[in-house]
Amino acid sequence: MESEKPPAGCTPKRYPHAPVVERAIRVDAPIGEERFQERFGRWQEACAGHLPAYTRFADREVVVPATLEDPLVERVSIRHRFWSSDPGSSHADWCIQLSPERFLVNLRRRDRQDQRGFAELREFFSRWYPDWRSCFGSPEPTVVQVEYWNNINKHVVPGSASDEYVEVKDLFASFAATPMPPHAEKYVVPYRYEANWAASVGGRTYRLSAGIRALPVKPLTVQARFAAAFVGAAARPVDPEHELDALHDLLLGVFDVFFTAKAKEAFA
Repeated sequence: MESEKPPAGCTPKRYPHAPVVERAIRVDAPIGEERFQERFGRWQEACAGHLPAYTRFADREVVVPATLEDPLVERVSIRHRFWSSDPGSSHADWCIQLSPERFLVNLRRRDRQDQRGFAELREFFSRWYPDWRSCFGSPEPTVVQVEYWNNINKHVVPGSASDEYVEVKDLFASFAATPMPPHAEKYVVPYRYEANWAASVGGRTYRLSAGIRALPVKPLTVQARFAAAFVGAAARPVDPEHELDALHDLLLGVFDVFFTAKAKEAFA
Protein backbone atom coordinates (compact mmCIF):
# COMPACT_ATOMS: atom_id res chain seq x y z
CA MET A 1 0.00 0.00 0.00
CA GLU A 2 1.24 3.50 -0.73
CA SER A 3 2.47 5.55 2.18
CA GLU A 4 2.46 9.03 0.68
CA LYS A 5 0.17 11.26 2.72
CA PRO A 6 -2.86 12.73 0.92
CA PRO A 7 -2.81 16.52 0.55
CA ALA A 8 -4.17 18.70 3.29
CA GLY A 9 -6.45 21.38 1.86
CA CYS A 10 -8.47 24.19 3.36
CA THR A 11 -10.95 22.84 5.88
CA PRO A 12 -14.43 23.24 4.34
CA LYS A 13 -17.22 24.84 6.29
CA ARG A 14 -19.59 22.47 8.12
CA TYR A 15 -23.35 22.97 8.09
CA PRO A 16 -25.07 21.56 11.19
CA HIS A 17 -28.46 21.32 9.45
CA ALA A 18 -27.27 20.05 6.07
CA PRO A 19 -30.03 17.92 4.46
CA VAL A 20 -27.89 14.77 4.24
CA VAL A 21 -30.06 11.65 4.30
CA GLU A 22 -27.41 9.04 3.49
CA ARG A 23 -23.62 8.70 3.45
CA ALA A 24 -21.47 5.97 1.92
CA ILE A 25 -17.87 4.82 1.61
CA ARG A 26 -17.22 2.63 -1.40
CA VAL A 27 -14.19 0.52 -2.31
CA ASP A 28 -13.82 -1.09 -5.74
CA ALA A 29 -11.68 -4.23 -5.59
CA PRO A 30 -12.34 -6.98 -8.14
CA ILE A 31 -12.68 -10.36 -6.45
CA GLY A 32 -13.91 -12.53 -9.30
CA GLU A 33 -17.27 -14.28 -9.46
CA GLU A 34 -15.94 -17.72 -8.57
CA ARG A 35 -14.08 -16.66 -5.42
CA PHE A 36 -16.95 -14.36 -4.42
CA GLN A 37 -19.48 -17.20 -4.57
CA GLU A 38 -17.12 -19.61 -2.85
CA ARG A 39 -16.66 -17.33 0.19
CA PHE A 40 -20.02 -15.56 0.30
CA GLY A 41 -21.53 -18.02 2.79
CA ARG A 42 -18.71 -17.29 5.22
CA TRP A 43 -19.49 -13.57 4.97
CA GLN A 44 -23.19 -14.17 5.61
CA GLU A 45 -22.31 -16.01 8.80
CA ALA A 46 -20.09 -13.14 9.95
CA CYS A 47 -22.91 -10.61 9.41
CA ALA A 48 -25.74 -12.67 10.90
CA GLY A 49 -25.52 -11.36 14.46
CA HIS A 50 -24.86 -7.73 13.50
CA LEU A 51 -26.62 -7.04 10.19
CA PRO A 52 -29.38 -9.67 10.08
CA ALA A 53 -31.66 -8.29 7.33
CA TYR A 54 -30.51 -9.53 3.91
CA THR A 55 -31.73 -8.31 0.50
CA ARG A 56 -30.39 -8.43 -3.04
CA PHE A 57 -31.13 -6.51 -6.23
CA ALA A 58 -29.87 -5.91 -9.75
CA ASP A 59 -28.01 -2.61 -9.95
CA ARG A 60 -27.21 -0.61 -13.09
CA GLU A 61 -24.30 1.74 -12.55
CA VAL A 62 -21.66 3.82 -14.28
CA VAL A 63 -18.17 2.42 -13.64
CA VAL A 64 -15.52 4.90 -12.46
CA PRO A 65 -12.87 4.80 -15.24
CA ALA A 66 -9.32 3.80 -14.32
CA THR A 67 -7.92 6.95 -15.99
CA LEU A 68 -9.29 10.30 -17.10
CA GLU A 69 -8.98 9.17 -20.73
CA ASP A 70 -11.02 5.99 -20.35
CA PRO A 71 -14.70 6.12 -21.43
CA LEU A 72 -17.62 5.75 -19.06
CA VAL A 73 -19.05 2.23 -19.01
CA GLU A 74 -22.38 1.01 -17.66
CA ARG A 75 -22.78 -2.43 -16.13
CA VAL A 76 -25.44 -4.44 -14.35
CA SER A 77 -24.51 -6.48 -11.29
CA ILE A 78 -26.25 -8.24 -8.42
CA ARG A 79 -25.71 -6.32 -5.20
CA HIS A 80 -26.09 -8.07 -1.85
CA ARG A 81 -27.21 -5.91 1.08
CA PHE A 82 -26.88 -6.60 4.79
CA TRP A 83 -28.97 -4.25 6.93
CA SER A 84 -29.09 -3.54 10.65
CA SER A 85 -32.88 -4.06 10.49
CA ASP A 86 -35.72 -4.29 7.97
CA PRO A 87 -34.73 -1.84 5.18
CA GLY A 88 -38.34 -0.69 4.94
CA SER A 89 -38.27 0.65 8.50
CA SER A 90 -36.92 3.97 9.75
CA HIS A 91 -34.50 2.07 11.99
CA ALA A 92 -32.54 0.58 9.07
CA ASP A 93 -29.56 2.88 9.39
CA TRP A 94 -26.46 0.73 8.78
CA CYS A 95 -25.90 -1.30 5.62
CA ILE A 96 -23.07 -3.18 3.93
CA GLN A 97 -23.38 -3.83 0.19
CA LEU A 98 -21.31 -6.41 -1.67
CA SER A 99 -20.77 -7.51 -5.24
CA PRO A 100 -17.82 -9.31 -6.87
CA GLU A 101 -16.40 -5.87 -7.70
CA ARG A 102 -17.24 -3.78 -4.64
CA PHE A 103 -17.47 -3.27 -0.87
CA LEU A 104 -19.72 -0.42 0.26
CA VAL A 105 -20.94 0.77 3.65
CA ASN A 106 -23.92 3.09 4.17
CA LEU A 107 -25.23 5.18 7.03
CA ARG A 108 -28.85 6.22 6.51
CA ARG A 109 -30.18 9.11 8.60
CA ARG A 110 -33.17 8.11 10.70
CA ASP A 111 -34.67 11.61 10.99
CA ARG A 112 -33.63 15.27 11.11
CA GLN A 113 -32.58 14.93 14.75
CA ASP A 114 -30.07 12.20 13.90
CA GLN A 115 -26.68 13.93 14.29
CA ARG A 116 -24.46 11.02 13.28
CA GLY A 117 -22.14 11.81 10.39
CA PHE A 118 -18.88 10.98 8.68
CA ALA A 119 -17.01 10.12 11.88
CA GLU A 120 -19.51 7.36 12.69
CA LEU A 121 -19.53 6.14 9.08
CA ARG A 122 -15.74 5.96 9.06
CA GLU A 123 -15.72 4.03 12.35
CA PHE A 124 -18.22 1.53 10.90
CA PHE A 125 -16.07 1.17 7.77
CA SER A 126 -12.92 0.58 9.85
CA ARG A 127 -14.77 -2.10 11.82
CA TRP A 128 -15.88 -4.12 8.76
CA TYR A 129 -13.34 -3.43 5.99
CA PRO A 130 -10.57 -5.65 7.45
CA ASP A 131 -13.07 -8.50 7.90
CA TRP A 132 -14.16 -8.18 4.27
CA ARG A 133 -10.55 -8.29 3.03
CA SER A 134 -9.81 -11.29 5.20
CA CYS A 135 -12.93 -13.16 4.09
CA PHE A 136 -12.43 -12.60 0.36
CA GLY A 137 -8.67 -13.07 0.14
CA SER A 138 -7.33 -9.51 0.49
CA PRO A 139 -8.44 -8.10 -2.88
CA GLU A 140 -6.45 -5.04 -3.95
CA PRO A 141 -8.54 -1.82 -3.98
CA THR A 142 -8.51 0.23 -7.17
CA VAL A 143 -10.99 2.99 -6.23
CA VAL A 144 -12.15 4.55 -2.97
CA GLN A 145 -15.07 6.96 -2.95
CA VAL A 146 -17.06 8.99 -0.42
CA GLU A 147 -20.65 9.77 -1.40
CA TYR A 148 -23.48 11.85 0.12
CA TRP A 149 -27.18 12.14 -0.75
CA ASN A 150 -29.13 15.26 0.29
CA ASN A 151 -32.93 15.68 0.12
CA ILE A 152 -34.32 19.21 -0.29
CA ASN A 153 -38.03 19.96 0.12
CA LYS A 154 -40.40 22.35 1.89
CA HIS A 155 -39.39 21.01 5.30
CA VAL A 156 -35.75 22.00 4.65
CA VAL A 157 -36.26 25.26 2.74
CA PRO A 158 -39.87 26.30 3.51
CA GLY A 159 -39.55 29.66 1.75
CA SER A 160 -38.41 28.08 -1.53
CA ALA A 161 -40.54 24.95 -1.85
CA SER A 162 -44.09 23.64 -1.63
CA ASP A 163 -45.79 20.26 -2.04
CA GLU A 164 -45.51 20.49 -5.84
CA TYR A 165 -42.55 22.80 -6.45
CA VAL A 166 -38.93 23.47 -5.48
CA GLU A 167 -37.40 26.79 -6.55
CA VAL A 168 -34.14 25.33 -7.85
CA LYS A 169 -32.92 28.74 -9.07
CA ASP A 170 -32.93 29.94 -5.45
CA LEU A 171 -31.07 26.92 -4.14
CA PHE A 172 -28.58 25.53 -6.68
CA ALA A 173 -25.72 27.64 -8.04
CA SER A 174 -25.79 25.97 -11.47
CA PHE A 175 -29.43 26.97 -12.01
CA ALA A 176 -28.95 30.42 -10.51
CA ALA A 177 -26.07 31.11 -12.94
CA THR A 178 -27.98 30.02 -16.06
CA PRO A 179 -29.94 32.83 -17.76
CA MET A 180 -33.61 32.07 -18.36
CA PRO A 181 -34.66 31.91 -22.03
CA PRO A 182 -36.96 34.64 -23.35
CA HIS A 183 -40.50 34.30 -21.99
CA ALA A 184 -39.50 31.53 -19.56
CA GLU A 185 -40.93 32.08 -16.08
CA LYS A 186 -39.47 29.29 -13.95
CA TYR A 187 -37.87 25.84 -13.96
CA VAL A 188 -40.27 22.89 -13.91
CA VAL A 189 -39.93 19.18 -13.16
CA PRO A 190 -38.15 16.99 -13.91
CA TYR A 191 -35.17 18.93 -12.58
CA ARG A 192 -31.91 17.34 -13.73
CA TYR A 193 -28.28 18.36 -13.59
CA GLU A 194 -24.99 16.47 -13.55
CA ALA A 195 -21.34 17.52 -13.54
CA ASN A 196 -18.02 15.67 -13.24
CA TRP A 197 -14.61 17.19 -12.55
CA ALA A 198 -10.98 16.15 -12.33
CA ALA A 199 -9.33 17.79 -9.33
CA SER A 200 -5.58 17.97 -8.81
CA VAL A 201 -4.34 18.51 -5.27
CA GLY A 202 -0.70 18.11 -4.28
CA GLY A 203 0.09 16.19 -7.44
CA ARG A 204 -2.73 13.72 -6.86
CA THR A 205 -5.79 13.50 -9.12
CA TYR A 206 -9.30 13.03 -7.77
CA ARG A 207 -12.69 12.68 -9.43
CA LEU A 208 -15.54 14.82 -8.17
CA SER A 209 -19.18 14.59 -9.21
CA ALA A 210 -22.48 16.23 -8.42
CA GLY A 211 -26.01 15.85 -9.68
CA ILE A 212 -29.63 16.51 -8.83
CA ARG A 213 -32.91 14.82 -9.68
CA ALA A 214 -36.52 15.23 -8.61
CA LEU A 215 -37.99 12.35 -6.61
CA PRO A 216 -41.62 11.35 -7.30
CA VAL A 217 -42.77 11.86 -3.71
CA LYS A 218 -44.89 14.37 -1.84
CA PRO A 219 -43.84 16.91 -0.84
CA LEU A 220 -41.80 17.20 -4.03
CA THR A 221 -38.17 16.50 -3.13
CA VAL A 222 -35.00 17.28 -5.04
CA GLN A 223 -32.14 14.93 -4.28
CA ALA A 224 -28.57 16.19 -4.63
CA ARG A 225 -25.79 13.62 -4.82
CA PHE A 226 -22.10 14.46 -4.27
CA ALA A 227 -19.10 12.15 -4.60
CA ALA A 228 -15.31 12.32 -4.41
CA ALA A 229 -13.14 9.43 -5.58
CA PHE A 230 -9.48 8.52 -5.74
CA VAL A 231 -8.37 6.03 -8.39
CA GLY A 232 -5.16 4.11 -7.81
CA ALA A 233 -2.61 2.79 -10.29
CA ALA A 234 -1.50 -0.81 -10.82
CA ALA A 235 1.89 -0.14 -9.25
CA ARG A 236 0.44 1.84 -6.33
CA PRO A 237 -2.80 0.32 -5.04
CA VAL A 238 -5.19 2.43 -2.99
CA ASP A 239 -5.18 2.41 0.80
CA PRO A 240 -8.78 3.48 1.60
CA GLU A 241 -8.11 4.40 5.23
CA HIS A 242 -5.34 6.68 4.02
CA GLU A 243 -7.61 8.59 1.61
CA LEU A 244 -10.85 9.11 3.50
CA ASP A 245 -10.17 12.47 5.16
CA ALA A 246 -8.97 14.08 1.93
CA LEU A 247 -11.96 12.70 0.03
CA HIS A 248 -14.39 13.93 2.65
CA ASP A 249 -12.93 17.45 2.55
CA LEU A 250 -13.16 17.48 -1.26
CA LEU A 251 -16.78 16.34 -1.14
CA LEU A 252 -17.66 19.09 1.34
CA GLY A 253 -16.02 21.55 -1.04
CA VAL A 254 -18.38 20.39 -3.81
CA PHE A 255 -21.32 20.81 -1.42
CA ASP A 256 -20.22 24.35 -0.58
CA VAL A 257 -20.10 25.60 -4.19
CA PHE A 258 -23.12 23.64 -5.42
CA PHE A 259 -25.65 25.36 -3.18
CA THR A 260 -26.48 29.08 -3.20
CA ALA A 261 -25.93 31.37 -0.22
CA LYS A 262 -29.69 31.31 0.38
CA ALA A 263 -29.75 27.54 0.62
CA LYS A 264 -26.74 27.42 2.91
CA GLU A 265 -28.43 29.90 5.27
CA ALA A 266 -31.11 27.25 5.82
CA PHE A 267 -28.43 24.66 6.56
CA ALA A 268 -26.45 26.78 9.05
